[in-house]
Amino acid sequence: TIVNNYLEAAGENIMFGGGHSVIGRDGIPSDIVIRDNTLFKPLNWWKQHPSWDGSNWTVKNLLELKMAKRVTIENNVMENSWPAGQLGYGTVLSPTNDINLDPWATVEDVTIRGNDVKNTTIGIAFTRPGPYPTQPVSNVTVTNNLFTGLKDLKTLNPFVTNGPLVDISESQYQFFIVGGPKDITINNNTFLFDNPKRVG
Repeated sequence: TIVNNYLEAAGENIMFGGGHSVIGRDGIPSDIVIRDNTLFKPLNWWKQHPSWDGSNWTVKNLLELKMAKRVTIENNVMENSWPAGQLGYGTVLSPTNDINLDPWATVEDVTIRGNDVKNTTIGIAFTRPGPYPTQPVSNVTVTNNLFTGLKDLKTLNPFVTNGPLVDISESQYQFFIVGGPKDITINNNTFLFDNPKRVG
């Protein structure tokens, strides 16, 4: 249970999974509650932001589940995620089997509701990184959340290696979906992004 905290981080503000579970399926993090927290990355860590302080952080996602089941994520404020170490995700659901010892890795039975996800390149992503097999993301409900995209800045295009700076709105996706998630409900959310609504 992670409730009523201020969590500031460059890499991942909150992450479950990612490493090999030495006790097998019984090692899947389960029955998780993440509620009423603030997850924050200061904009002065971003090289393209006018307030950049000269630091060099590897910035990744605000919240990521790589192995988890029965998770409730509600009433959190998650703020600032830009293209750097990854694409600038707010929330990522991404079953991961890094060394091919956990083919049963799963992200399942997840409720995401009532969150305010601010200033991200991609609001929420469902992925299955390879090359090793995992179970698909399954049984996820995303309801009554507010997702707001980054605005009025030029940054490196996260989809182009060594490309020119682009308007951040050109790189934004409300949803980013790969890997065939199953039984996903996305209902009654608000997306405020500069680009037309789009799913990657």
